[in-house]
Amino acid sequence: MTAKVTVWINQVGSLVVTVWAVITLIITNNAKKRRSARRAAAPTDNLLTINMINAIKGNPMALVAVAKKIN
Repeated sequence: MTAKVTVWINQVGSLVVTVWAVITLIITNNAKKRRSARRAAAPTDNLLTINMINAIKGNPMALVAVAKKIN
């Protein structure tokens, strides 16, 4: 039982790290876009950010959607 819990904690931990890495990536990309100011941010970017926020709040389906968008 404890082994299962430990594995679950590890998975959640790595998931959180991945989510934060992706957020950082999105923020830097948006900052670059704003600096170049060639075009407005694509609507998918905003959707992606909304999905990220939902994923952090604990909606696993939003996380899946985000993963699909990135890949």
